[in-house]
Amino acid sequence: MNYQKILEKREITVSVPCRIDLGGTLDISTFYLALARLKPCTVNIALDMRTRVTLSPWKAGRVRVSSRGFDSAEFPSFYAPYDHPMGLMFAVADFFAADGVHIQIASSSPPKSALGGSSAAAVAIVSAFLKCREGRVDPVAAAVTAHHIEAGVAGVPCGFQDQLAAAFGGVNAWHWQLNPGGPGFVQEKIFTRREEMENLDRHMLVAYCGVPHVSKDVNKKWVNGF
Repeated sequence: MNYQKILEKREITVSVPCRIDLGGTLDISTFYLALARLKPCTVNIALDMRTRVTLSPWKAGRVRVSSRGFDSAEFPSFYAPYDHPMGLMFAVADFFAADGVHIQIASSSPPKSALGGSSAAAVAIVSAFLKCREGRVDPVAAAVTAHHIEAGVAGVPCGFQDQLAAAFGGVNAWHWQLNPGGPGFVQEKIFTRREEMENLDRHMLVAYCGVPHVSKDVNKKWVNGF
């Protein structure tokens, strides 16, 4: 697909939320498969801190990624190094065979703040390409695709809750399971009415302590310890 030609007619913009979690990091397969007998789940809350991604046309044969908090980077299509600080974003571009595309990321959450910002950006990029290619976005497809790409790039087991919160929003319990014929999770909505969400909002404050969090390093320690 010639994304460059499509984007010359109109840019594609998608935004998704970051999240906080309340139910522990049981969304890593190493944990929830071994603990299946205990029916593990994770509870998380999507925040109104959103990550916005815009796809616009760029030079043929090149892909460029710009993101707040990082130096912009540009590489020949399909030749970006995945160990780059924005390697995940280039990996998503490669999955969709992007060429002549500029990916612009604007996140309202602090970088490395443990709010799922990089995963949210990946979901937003996947969603933008799906919207560009198919005209619609399936949240399951967006979350699953972003999760598999991130796990492949990270080289360590990765959780799934960040992508699900970004794709679905809301307040949910995610029940983890091995399901060869399905996505590997069951969504249970905690709140379904606007009044419930507003009441929760009045009783919560999310604060960032300023200590950076690198998920790949933390996940590796947890998995090794487990």
